[in-house]
Amino acid sequence: MITRTSSAELQELLGIFPVVGILGPRQVGKTTLAKQIAEGQASIYLDLELPDDLAKLADPALFLSAYKDHLIILDEIQIRQDLFPILRALIDQDRRPGRFLILGSTSPMMMRQSAESLAGRIAYLDMHPFSLKEVDHEHLNTHWMRGGFPLSFLAKSDRASQLWRSNFTRTYIEKDLLMLGLPNNPVFLRKFWTMAAHMNGKLSNYNQIGRSLQVTNPTVRDYYDMFVNTFLLYELTPFYKNLKKRLVKSPKYYINDTGMLHSFLNIKSLEELYGHPDVGLSWETYVINQVRSTLRAPYALQFYRTHQGAEIDLLITRSDIPFISCEIKLTNAPKVSKGMKIAIQDVGTDYNFIITPSSDRY
Repeated sequence: MITRTSSAELQELLGIFPVVGILGPRQVGKTTLAKQIAEGQASIYLDLELPDDLAKLADPALFLSAYKDHLIILDEIQIRQDLFPILRALIDQDRRPGRFLILGSTSPMMMRQSAESLAGRIAYLDMHPFSLKEVDHEHLNTHWMRGGFPLSFLAKSDRASQLWRSNFTRTYIEKDLLMLGLPNNPVFLRKFWTMAAHMNGKLSNYNQIGRSLQVTNPTVRDYYDMFVNTFLLYELTPFYKNLKKRLVKSPKYYINDTGMLHSFLNIKSLEELYGHPDVGLSWETYVINQVRSTLRAPYALQFYRTHQGAEIDLLITRSDIPFISCEIKLTNAPKVSKGMKIAIQDVGTDYNFIITPSSDRY
């Protein structure tokens, strides 16, 4: 069992708020973490995808009131959106912290419902695949290659990991994405996800993808938004505030897990990865995902690029002010480029790093 760094944060939130929501993709470990937190205290767990558990909520107010002294865990709560007003009413009768722990695989639906019904009563915890900190630095190559989904990283062999990821994406496309509200077109969903993998880490080009998929630019943007909202892609926005330069303003999109990225690129081993033309972008994706899994508000991630070539791969801002710049390089002999120097002068960051797999630190 790998200890999740999210555990301590979740315990803290449950000690403050009546409701805590864990958000993240399927199979990322939300249920495991919730059950670990529930150990040693009175609790009840309901998986709303199971008919038996769903039937228990035929009269939800009556059932939930019977367990008012328990931590009640509601998994895949987006299936029962009508529960949010009922939770609000029960909480207003008893505002003790740590009453409900809700888990969901889709962000916008939960955010909208909770904002309307549970404002001021709920806190959110975003859950990511295993981070490098959780699996230890000695497993960096395996973690980079297989990604951080628990059953992929912990598989007995690279082949077993590859098969799990292949079946995971198939199930996600044929069942889970449809349940989460995406249009019922598995063939198109697979084509789009594959196209997104091949465009991973590059400036978005809705025209190119639209022509390839024979859809309009707004449709491409809508699908990007849906994949971001279901935690399958991450949108990295450009920084361009208050700078009198010609700046790139198109976002970049990254696959949320390098193991999934490698599946769509048909990369089966570390040797194949190092020989792939997008190996540098894969490393960039890995680094950005690790930073994302660690960072909390008020910090945010962006990138910076001018049309003249000055660039920062990863710009960490604090309250919208540039704070840290990161150049991400797959090399053990990194050098500070002229473009990075100019970019640092442009944004005025206090701390500046080049991030490599294993070079000396200096």
